[in-house]
Amino acid sequence: MNETEVTPEQLLNAILVDKFALAATRLKRVQPITSQTFMIPEIDIPRMEACHCYVIGATTACVTLTNHLLERYCKELLIQVEFGPGFMRLNFQYDGTPPPDLF
Repeated sequence: MNETEVTPEQLLNAILVDKFALAATRLKRVQPITSQTFMIPEIDIPRMEACHCYVIGATTACVTLTNHLLERYCKELLIQVEFGPGFMRLNFQYDGTPPPDLF
């Protein structure tokens, strides 16, 4: 049997071409997610990071960041349900009195 020797350049080229093709298809899948921003940094930042990890194929990091995103989303939702929207909490005096939406 005569085996052809694969050079490191050929191996690297084959790996990168496959990885770029997978990343391109994953990028198309996350375009609808990344095109929207909720203007809430606590949610937008982990969501974008999870999408980036998914595109490059770092699935463990993607799952971890998705878990983190769900925790933050639940926290924000609880805050809004309990205390009202953020814009209602901003206009009060810092003199020890509670915000107006807590009366």
